[in-house]
This record gives sequence, structure tokens and C-alpha cells, in this order.
Amino acid sequence: MAGNALKKQELIAKSGMDRQINEIPGSMQMAIEQARQQGIPIDDKIAKAWAATAPTAYSSEKLLSFMDQGLQKLLTAEDERFLLAHYNSPLGKRITELEVKGSQPEAVAEMQAYAQKLMSNPSQYADRLALYQEIDKAVGATKMAVDLAMAMQVAVQVGIVSTMNGPKNLDIGAMRAAAEKTRFALTQQTASTVLAHFAYVYRDLSKKELASYVAFLNSPAGKKFQVGGGKLLSEGLALQTEEFGKQLGQYLDSKGI
Repeated sequence: MAGNALKKQELIAKSGMDRQINEIPGSMQMAIEQARQQGIPIDDKIAKAWAATAPTAYSSEKLLSFMDQGLQKLLTAEDERFLLAHYNSPLGKRITELEVKGSQPEAVAEMQAYAQKLMSNPSQYADRLALYQEIDKAVGATKMAVDLAMAMQVAVQVGIVSTMNGPKNLDIGAMRAAAEKTRFALTQQTASTVLAHFAYVYRDLSKKELASYVAFLNSPAGKKFQVGGGKLLSEGLALQTEEFGKQLGQYLDSKGI
């Protein structure tokens, strides 16, 4: 398994990055159904081509390898020691556990109820909300969520254009440029969702613990890991969308579509 060869395996695992990346292929495979729910016409040809190519194009193993190679260049040995000291600390372990638990599908309903309670009296929780916003800014959670949503948009368009106009007429660059125009609106929508998610996930942390986490995230090594890791994830998703376009084209060619 490629994951065993990761040079930054301990950091990737203890930060929860591996679990985040392992969820992406499933999200991309579900994108076609989400598009249908949004009223986008998806015929059976697209669905079959998608099912045949998305699992291999959007591979968590390949994305983890890409991230690992990028982190090897990005982080010094001193950076890694500093980061692991946090993730191995009681607070670091607790935060990672809370983040993993809060990302489970069964937590969605509870999260929404908690967020409504919090937002019903924002002045009472203003200091905590400010800390959640600091965490979002530091880890780039909203940006990463928007990048993933836009990658899904482009992937759906690749599927539609391939079946309508033929796989050789793909212009993924133009599709990305069109998706980019939706970034501002998507960011506005996503920011509030991320804030609600953080409010739920970190609800049992004290303000002192939250402030300590923010300080870690804003440290030089923390910034390098979070911001640099976010850029690597976006680059990796872009490469996988290009691979998806190629594989989709090959599949459609083989079927004479």
C-alpha cells in the first residue's frame, strides 16, 4: 500500500489529514447524485462513465502521496518536531479526536441544532465565535471546502460536456475559469456553515484551550503546514480532475460515445 511509504505519515495521521483526504473520493463519487438533486440533468451515459472512472481518478492513495511529497519539500525537520509536539500533546490529541468525531455523518443533525442555539444569541458567545473565525482563517477551512465544491462542479461539467460534445472537446481550463466566478458566492455560503461546524466540534474546549490552539495554528510552522497543506490539496484536486477528464475520455471513446 502506498500509504506505508509516506515520509510524513506520522504527521499526516496525527493531524487528521489522512481522514480528511480519505473522505474526498467518496465525495467526488457522490457529486453526480448531488448534481441531480440540484436539478442538473444527468443522463445514464454520464452516470455510467462517472462510476467507471471517478474511483480511480479521485484516489485518496494518490492524493496522500502527492501531499506527502509536497510536505517533504515544505517542512523542515524542526517544523515537523514542533508540529508533532502539538499533535502528541494531550490538547492536540483531544482536538484531533473532537475534529474526527465532529465530522461523522451522524453528527450533522446535532451540529445544526447546536448552531441554531449559538446563533440565537451571538452576543453571548461573541468571544468564542471570534476564536472559531480565527481557526477558520488559520486552517483555511472555508477555502478548502470551496475548492472541493468547485472541483466537484468542474468534474460534473467534464462529465456532461464529454457525453454531449465528445471527450476530445474538453477545455478544463475554461471550466475552471467559469467555476472560479462562483467562488465569492460559495465562500459567503460556506463560511457560515464552517463556523457552525467549528462551534459544534470545539464546544467543550475552554476559551483558554481555544486560544492556545489558535496560537499554535498561527505559529510559523503551523502556518506553513496549514496554508501550504491547503495549497497542496487544491493542486492535487486540480491534477485529479485533469486525470478524470482523460480517463472519462478514454472510457467514452472505448464505448463509441
